Formats: sequence, structure tokens, C-alpha cells
Amino acid sequence: MVNGPVQTPAPKAETPATELPQTGDKQGNALAAVGASIVAGMLGLIGFTKKKKDEKDF
Repeated sequence: MVNGPVQTPAPKAETPATELPQTGDKQGNALAAVGASIVAGMLGLIGFTKKKKDEKDF
């Protein structure tokens, strides 16, 4: 029997998944939401000004 340091095998690093990271995904969603809000606001303003213009005709 040999009394000496006991060697334990090093833990194996987990292999990363083959899926690529989703970079820029959150920023793209936020940008789409801001764009949709701007378009909706512009459509609302156009409809509001048209309604006011129609009321002046009477």
C-alpha cells in the first residue's frame, strides 16, 4: 500500500450546446415596439386632425 497524495480526476467541463446565442434579440423587440407606437400615434393624429377639419365644414 502506498501512502501519498490521492489524485482525483478533474471534473469534466460540460460541453456547450450547439445552439448559438441570441444576440440583439431584446433590442430588436424594443425597437419594434417603439416603431409601432410611433406609427399608431401618427395615425391617431391624422385621424384627429381630419375629424376637426370635418367639424369645421358644418
